[in-house]
Amino acid sequence: MPAEPVTRAAVLFVGLGSSHGDDAVGWRVADALLKTSPEGLMIRKALAPIDLLDWLEPGTRLLICDGCQGLETGETWRRWTWPDCDVAWKSAVGVHDFTIPGVLALAEGLGRLSCAPEVWGIEVGACDPATELNENLATTIGKVRDDVLAFVESTCKDSLCTKPRSYVRC
Repeated sequence: MPAEPVTRAAVLFVGLGSSHGDDAVGWRVADALLKTSPEGLMIRKALAPIDLLDWLEPGTRLLICDGCQGLETGETWRRWTWPDCDVAWKSAVGVHDFTIPGVLALAEGLGRLSCAPEVWGIEVGACDPATELNENLATTIGKVRDDVLAFVESTCKDSLCTKPRSYVRC
């Protein structure tokens, strides 16, 4: 009897943000990835974390980037593996009403998480509608893009999750 075909998981990157000042960082990382992304990396932009549920299918490896405030030790950006970001995101406040950890918990409850999601947070300043993106964030956006690409190369080869979900929710 022939073996069952292997279903390859997709890798989905979602840049969260808006056009309001530094809140655009997630979108800018998504734009930077579009220029250099490996084949098989789906890239989307969303206004709010809840939007990613529209694209998340079972078997999809989820990567998220968003602006945040209050990173410890003066970091300009940081990457967490969920659910570790539950604790970190309480001190590094996001700018959305429905939090990233809240949406990820919902996605898990719906059975849509196959691997532990990765979350990149970029320290942001002004997110007011009348402000522009801080020019100093260009370097950070490039570093986050490079880290996402390195993560995809080392962990999501051939669009397969090589780091299985290894967490237990209480």
